[in-house]
Amino acid sequence: MDRTNLSTAAAPDNAQSAPALPARALAHHHAKELALALKALNPGCEFQIVFSDDERSVFVIPAETPPAPVFDGPANYEVETKRGTRPILWIERHQYRTKPGFYFTGQHRWRGKPEGKPRRLREDQIRIIRKIDSEGRA
Repeated sequence: MDRTNLSTAAAPDNAQSAPALPARALAHHHAKELALALKALNPGCEFQIVFSDDERSVFVIPAETPPAPVFDGPANYEVETKRGTRPILWIERHQYRTKPGFYFTGQHRWRGKPEGKPRRLREDQIRIIRKIDSEGRA
């Protein structure tokens, strides 16, 4: 009875002759997979891949987010409300008369003219997405 080694018999001969990926390409591939997995766990965050100077280490770090725009005078702003809507409103800031602090008023405009009654908005009710100039560009 002839007995053969099952581990060598099961492996095909062409497995040894397949070209191997370079180490950097393999590391980049695994880092991309890790970044995709991290993005699935944190949907609001982007990740970037950074190699060390000697290319021995690879890092997957959160990408820098642009700074949030701030109110810099009355103008048209795209805002996000707590309900998740993103209207474009003419926003003005007003000081409270009886207590310290301020509030915003937001109003829809059509061709520069106010449309409807202004809504009073607290700072925690809206998040400014971007400022829109008079021609409608960001």
